Amino acid sequence: MSQSVRFNVPGIVMSGWQDFTFSSIAYRVSDISDIAEILPFFFWLRSKDRREPFLILAMYFLSSGTLSLYGLLTAKAFIYNMHLYHIWAVIQAICIYMFYRSLWGKTFNFWFVLSVFVVYLSSSLWFQKIDSMNSLCWTVNTILIIYLGTTHFYKLYHDDSITGALAKRPDFIITAGWLVYAAGSLFTYLMGRDILVEKAEGFFRNAWMFQSVSNIIKTGASCYAFWLLRGK
Repeated sequence: MSQSVRFNVPGIVMSGWQDFTFSSIAYRVSDISDIAEILPFFFWLRSKDRREPFLILAMYFLSSGTLSLYGLLTAKAFIYNMHLYHIWAVIQAICIYMFYRSLWGKTFNFWFVLSVFVVYLSSSLWFQKIDSMNSLCWTVNTILIIYLGTTHFYKLYHDDSITGALAKRPDFIITAGWLVYAAGSLFTYLMGRDILVEKAEGFFRNAWMFQSVSNIIKTGASCYAFWLLRGK
C-alpha cells in the first residue's frame, strides 16, 4: 500500500512524469506499489491451497488492491479520497490479526476485533478525523504487524517438527515480507503529518518513498509465497 501519494491531501502536488526529479521518481515508485497491491490475490487463485490462513490473506489483498487502484484513479482525477485511509487501516489490522490467529490454529478473539473497530472509528471521528491522515492508526498497525511477525518467527524457530528450508515455507516468506513493510512504514507513519500532508519537495517530504518500496517488497514476497502453494 502506498497511500501517502495516492490520496488528495491539501498541500500535496501531483508530480508529472516528464521530469526525473526525486519527487517524480518517488511518484513512479508509488504508482508501481499501488498497481501491484492486488497481484498476490491472483497468485493465490492459481494455488491449490485453500486453507483458511491463506484465504484470509488473499481476501485482504483483494480488498487492499481494490482500494489501492480506486485511490490511484481518484487521485489522478483530483477527487478527494482521504477516507480510504481510515477504511484501509481497519481492514489491515483485522485481516493480519485473523491471518496469524488462523495460522497458529487459534480462534479469533471477537472482543479484540470489535475493540480494533471501535478504537479506530473513535480515532477517525474525534482525533484524526475522516478528512485527515490517520497516522496514529497506521502506526498502531505497523507495531501490531511487528509483534505478530516476530511472534511467528519465535514459534517457527522453536518448533522441532519443522523440516526443510524455511525459505520454502510460505508463512515464513509472508512474515518476512510483512516485517520489511512494517519497518519501512513505521517512520513514515510516525512522522505522518510532516511527511504526508506537506508539499512533496526535498528528501524529507518524499520520505514516504521508503513506505512504497517496502510495500513492493511485501507484495512480491506474498506473491512468491502463494506461488510456492501452486502444487499443494
